[in-house]
Amino acid sequence: MSTASDHPAAATGDDLLAGLEGLAEGATAGTTCPQCRGFLPSGAVLCTSCGLNLQSGQRLATAVQVSAAPVRKAAEPAPKAVRGKVLGDQRDRTPANWGLFGKAIVAAAIVAGIVYCYYEFSSYDPKAQGNAMLAQLKPGMTPKQVVDICGKPREVFRLATGRGLDAQYALGEPVKAEYSDDFTTAYKDRIALGFFFVYRFTPAGDHHVLFDGSGAMLGHIEIPNIFRE
Repeated sequence: MSTASDHPAAATGDDLLAGLEGLAEGATAGTTCPQCRGFLPSGAVLCTSCGLNLQSGQRLATAVQVSAAPVRKAAEPAPKAVRGKVLGDQRDRTPANWGLFGKAIVAAAIVAGIVYCYYEFSSYDPKAQGNAMLAQLKPGMTPKQVVDICGKPREVFRLATGRGLDAQYALGEPVKAEYSDDFTTAYKDRIALGFFFVYRFTPAGDHHVLFDGSGAMLGHIEIPNIFRE
């Protein structure tokens, strides 16, 4: 059977009032800022509302505040819309630049071609070029050496012997022949009286390069057009 000492005594009204006063004192521990009247916790030195230093009496220029928005990192890429516009502008300009560059190259090539053609036309003198080649010929040269300098002849004529296969021709009559690298061998029996190459550098006349029966060059002569058959 329980006794009165086993149960705590019931709290009286005075006890409850004392407990409430203790809670109120704990909740209101601290002071107020003399500048902005804001609440300051016990032992505070700086008012976070207005920036007043309670010890020096000086007020900070700016109260401590939370930044409104985070600062964008320098390395953070630009928004997609801005990047798209910049890239689009670059793409729009690139074809125009390449097109202008291509047109400049074409124009330069055309001008260079015109200058080259003009130079070639103004400096082209077939008679002078032909005379320059003939000036390189020396007596005793072979047909091959002559061809190396002047090129293949326009025509080749041999002088008929008047006998054998040439019995139908008069002695010394020019008979057309065909040039080849082994010309003297191919016509060995039919060039005893000699042969000549015909070169025509201009319509004004021909140049005949003369050879003897052994194939050695003798010289060259010019035959004007009025004397040609």
